[in-house]
Amino acid sequence: MGLFLEISGEGRKSLAGGKTQKQYGYLWRRIYVDENQMNIQEIEDDILEVFKSITGQLSFSKPKKEWTKAILLAIGTLGKKHGCHVCGLREHFEPAFLYDLSWYINDAEYRLLDMPLVLESEWSDRYSYIKFDFEKLLIAKSKFKIMVFKASGNKVAEYFNNFEQGIRAYQGGSLGEIYLLACLIEDKWEFEIKRIQGA
Repeated sequence: MGLFLEISGEGRKSLAGGKTQKQYGYLWRRIYVDENQMNIQEIEDDILEVFKSITGQLSFSKPKKEWTKAILLAIGTLGKKHGCHVCGLREHFEPAFLYDLSWYINDAEYRLLDMPLVLESEWSDRYSYIKFDFEKLLIAKSKFKIMVFKASGNKVAEYFNNFEQGIRAYQGGSLGEIYLLACLIEDKWEFEIKRIQGA
């Protein structure tokens, strides 16, 4: 894919709901980004670093929605760093579009070129709820697909295995995609990440 353009000024259309940047208070600058130059390994390393360090911002004393906000802010900020627009966590980015968080790239005519990252999170103890959000990732055509959830004990390996089987079973294909399953292990209070390469 080629280049995208951000126009400095007000009243331009954005992806989310046809709203304007003026309404969201945005003032964009003119930049060109060659998508082929996106450093995939650097992005992945940055994502892993977020999950390595972010547990210090999470605690049982905070509502789980605060856990979600901290993660969305960190991953969304990475998206801006890597030249993407970000949807999710409206107070910092554009409103959520389809997923809890997504990065996207437009062309000069504001046509969607790519959505290189999507993220879903679900803190429920019920696997059926986690599975429901995970399966949203299957239908996305994105380089990075992140699923954030929590588990402990034998359930960690069980959930990882279930998700991998779900990826392999999905007939829509996932060639070239990278799944990052981020499980907050409650008894260790740290994230374990399972990386699954699509096929």
